[in-house]
Amino acid sequence: MIELLVAFISGGALTALIKGLFDVIKIRQSQKKLFPDAFKKMNEIYGLMNKLKSEINCERVLIIKAKNGGGLPKPGTPLFVSVLYEVYDSDFVSSAEWWQSRQVDESYIGMLMRVEEEEQIAVVTNELKSGILKDLYEAQEVEGSMVSKIVEKDNRYYIVSCNFKDKNKMNLAAKVHLSNYTQKLKELI
Repeated sequence: MIELLVAFISGGALTALIKGLFDVIKIRQSQKKLFPDAFKKMNEIYGLMNKLKSEINCERVLIIKAKNGGGLPKPGTPLFVSVLYEVYDSDFVSSAEWWQSRQVDESYIGMLMRVEEEEQIAVVTNELKSGILKDLYEAQEVEGSMVSKIVEKDNRYYIVSCNFKDKNKMNLAAKVHLSNYTQKLKELI
C-alpha cells in the first residue's frame, strides 16, 4: 500500500490532482460571477426599454428573438418567435407569457424580411396581410408598430418592437429615438 502511495506521489499524479482541484475551484468562482453579470445586463436592458417607451410615448416595447431551431432559416423549415423582454402600460395586455416559441406565418416572415432590408420599419395594422401579427394587433387595439433590427447572432435574429395604440405617434422623432436605443441594445444582446 505504501508503495502505491509513493508511486502516486512521485509519478506526478498528486500534482495533477491538486491542479485539477484548483481548476474546478477557478471554474466555480467564475460561474458565480456570471449570475450578477447577467442580472446587471438584464437590468440595463429593461432600463433602456423603459426609457425608450417613455421617450417615444408608445404603449409596449418588446425584444423578440426569431429562430428556426438551429442554423439559418431556410425554405421548408418553420420559423419560431419568442418574446424575451417586455415593458408595457398597465392597461395593456402582456404577450410575453403566451408568445414563446410561436411558429409564425408568411405575413410575419414578410415583416421580418422588410426589417432585414430596411433595418427599421413602421407597421400599420390595417395595411398588414391577414395573419398572426394582424390578429394580435387587432385584438389588442394596436394601430401600428415600429420595428428595428437589433442584431443577428448565433443563428438567431433579434428585433425590438414598439407598439402604438395611436399610429400617429409613429413619427420622425420616434424613429430617431428607436435608432439610438437600438444601438444601445445591440451592445447588450
